[in-house]
Amino acid sequence: MSSTFIKLPLKNSGNGISSLSSGSSELIITNGAGTVYNNTTAYQRSEIIEWMHSSTTDANGVITFYPTSDGTSGGTALFSTIFNVQVTTLYNTTTRDDVPLASVRSIAADRKSIVVQVVEGTGVLLGGVTIIGTGSGRTVYKQVTGI
Repeated sequence: MSSTFIKLPLKNSGNGISSLSSGSSELIITNGAGTVYNNTTAYQRSEIIEWMHSSTTDANGVITFYPTSDGTSGGTALFSTIFNVQVTTLYNTTTRDDVPLASVRSIAADRKSIVVQVVEGTGVLLGGVTIIGTGSGRTVYKQVTGI
């Protein structure tokens, strides 16, 4: 399982929007005025953190992400509160049973790790669909929103 953590300089366009870019990846952070709600709690847009990352699964179809200052379990947590975690996988297939599904298995109480499980179907067995771990090498993209 490999993981990449890249620190890039923030470019401020002067209109309240800053961006980071590296090759074909880009992270846009809106620093403008406004209010964002998590359920009924209001936060200023400038308080919100968006963290995006991608990596590949291990042999069991599992990946652990570390939303920390250095991308490792020993780093400082970037979030005091996590509002939302979105995960998706990349796999080019036209066979619907091969389409991988990603799910957040756990978020550590200290918010320093997020474990994701990726599964795929293997076909119909005795009237039911069989789901197994997808195995190693599936790319998983993740976006975490919080403060």
